[in-house]
Amino acid sequence: MSTQIEDLLGTWDYEHRTTLEVLAAIPEGHNDQTAVAQKGWTLGGLIWHICITERWFCADIMGAVPAGENAVPMDAPPPTVAEMTAAFRTSHASLLEATLGKQEAWMGETVNFYGKPWKRVELMHLMFRHEAHHRGQISILMMLAGGQPPTIYGEPGINLEDAG
Repeated sequence: MSTQIEDLLGTWDYEHRTTLEVLAAIPEGHNDQTAVAQKGWTLGGLIWHICITERWFCADIMGAVPAGENAVPMDAPPPTVAEMTAAFRTSHASLLEATLGKQEAWMGETVNFYGKPWKRVELMHLMFRHEAHHRGQISILMMLAGGQPPTIYGEPGINLEDAG
């Protein structure tokens, strides 16, 4: 495996661990939390969106289909953050294994993404940015639900304990 692919998979692992830290900080019982009442994403909806989008990018778009039954989460979300996090861990491990089994040339191949040609390696980077984007949204909803987001790339700038 080339250094470029190892670096890419290392970034994926880092982003996954970072997302797990964010998910671990979410208080249970607030899956319906929104920023504006009855509008936009719910906290639980965003969590599950991250889970199924990783599967969608890797398995459905890029073709890194995991072996075995129930290797990726179902579309219906489990009721708790802990269960969604467990499904995300299991899904990620199986997707990573499926991706590790591919040759370097596979990452450079082009696939159709919304009617345009994209290299798989470009889609991996898009998947990372997509996940980071939604982690930010989760952090806002988490604070509205009384949680404190963890430090990710630096201090969040808001410490709810100090805010009084």
